[in-house]
Amino acid sequence: MKLDIPYNMEHDYNELLHEVPKESMEMEKGVAFILDKINEAENDNDSAHLHSNVGVYLRILNRLDESEKYLKEAIRLFKAADKLAPRIQADIRLASTKHWQKHFFDAEKIFNDCLKYIEKHNEQAIMQALEDYCLYFKGKMRFEQGQLDGALEVFSKCHELRLIRGDQHLMDMAAHCMHVVKEKKDSK
Repeated sequence: MKLDIPYNMEHDYNELLHEVPKESMEMEKGVAFILDKINEAENDNDSAHLHSNVGVYLRILNRLDESEKYLKEAIRLFKAADKLAPRIQADIRLASTKHWQKHFFDAEKIFNDCLKYIEKHNEQAIMQALEDYCLYFKGKMRFEQGQLDGALEVFSKCHELRLIRGDQHLMDMAAHCMHVVKEKKDSK
C-alpha cells in the first residue's frame, strides 16, 4: 500500500546508528496522519500495512511502547491474512524496536527466526530483499552492544547482498555503517 504522507518523514542517524527525525514535529504530524488513515482503512491488509509503517515512525520518535503495540498488531493482521513477506518485514521492524528498548535477547531471537524463515524461502525475490534488510538492523544492534567484529561481519554480508541487488542507496547505507564500525574499532 502506497501512502503519500504530506509531512517530512525523513530521518538521519545518530552515533548509535539509530534513525532520528530530521523534523520531529513534522514526523509527529505524519504519525497522526497515519493513525487517522488506520481508522479509515478499507480492509485488514491496508490496516496491517499502516500499523507496520506507523510502528517504524513511532520507533524513530522514540515512542517505543507504542511502536511495539502497532507492530504486534500488524504482525497479527498479516498472519491472519497469510501475508508472509509483509509479516516478516513487520517482525524485523519489531526486532528493531526491541533492540531500541534494550531487549537484546528478544530482538536477537526475532532476527534469527526471520533469517531462518528467509533462508527456507530464499528463492523468492522478496525474501532475498528481506534478508539484507534483516541483516542491516541486526548489524545495528551488534554495534550498539559493542560487538564491533560481529557488527562488521553482519554489515559486510548485508553489503554483499545489496551489491548483488544493485540498489545504490541501500549499498551506501551498508557501507556507511561499515565505515562507522571501522572508525569505532580504530579509536579503541
